[in-house]
Amino acid sequence: YPVGENPIDVVFTPPIPGAGIFALIVSQGGEDNPKGSVALWNNNTGGIFSATSGAVLGSVEEGLNIPGRPIYDWVNGLAFWVPNTGGDDMAKVDIVIQGGSLFTTIQPQVNVRRTVGDNPTKMTYTGPNIALASLAGTGQVAVWEMTAINGDPILYNLPGVKYVFSVWDQ
Repeated sequence: YPVGENPIDVVFTPPIPGAGIFALIVSQGGEDNPKGSVALWNNNTGGIFSATSGAVLGSVEEGLNIPGRPIYDWVNGLAFWVPNTGGDDMAKVDIVIQGGSLFTTIQPQVNVRRTVGDNPTKMTYTGPNIALASLAGTGQVAVWEMTAINGDPILYNLPGVKYVFSVWDQ
């Protein structure tokens, strides 16, 4: 499947009744697309989405700046968080489903961006409301409340940090 230049990671949703499994494939970019992109893949053996099973449904570049390691948004369902390693924010990529039973389109779309600090490489959760991200550019870990889209995160110095992980990661 064509998914973009230099794919580095993939993250899956849990099985969703009637919609199957979605995957977000992150590509950091290259000569043709230096800012990178994410592609949305679906696998479904039944229901209204079965006609697109096993296919890349679409991709998005807007709002991304050398995307890093993604995480499925366990709090909001049909969404992923992608760090913009070439910037200072996280991009929330939603799975947008439009149409009805005869004609349905499914596309990824960046709907929210959350500033966390320079060069975020990975995000994870410590529970349903607390998120943290590794900031490789400053050697820090940013911590914030998931519902707080605005405001400064709390920063903890952790020199040499590359990634953060928790039980919520796949």
